[in-house]
Amino acid sequence: MKKQLKPLDQTLQERRKEGRIFEENKVKFRIASNPSQPQVSKTYYALSRDISVGGIRILTEKYLPVGTKLRMELALLDSDKLINVVGKVIWTNSLYDNELYETGVEFAGPSTKMIIDLIEHIYEKNH
Repeated sequence: MKKQLKPLDQTLQERRKEGRIFEENKVKFRIASNPSQPQVSKTYYALSRDISVGGIRILTEKYLPVGTKLRMELALLDSDKLINVVGKVIWTNSLYDNELYETGVEFAGPSTKMIIDLIEHIYEKNH
């Protein structure tokens, strides 16, 4: 008997701990640490693909190795809220022959205010 495989997106969704919303938010970030380039302070830009209380998936032209720590500023869609958070890259996929990267970032030690702002934003989008 052959085992039925689930689509990749469904499998990933089941592994996620928090609810997620799919939207494009403007993201500004600086690299807080990178083993090959310590102390880099240039500002980079990205768009979010989805976001949850625990992390964010972004599209960026900057390759970010797994383990890279980021200081991020998120401008939430349809809101005047700016959320500042530190995150750590947990995966990166190359798109379009290394012209664009899809990157998963896990939030590290989010503040209570940031969590509340994200919960409110996600709740408003889902209801």
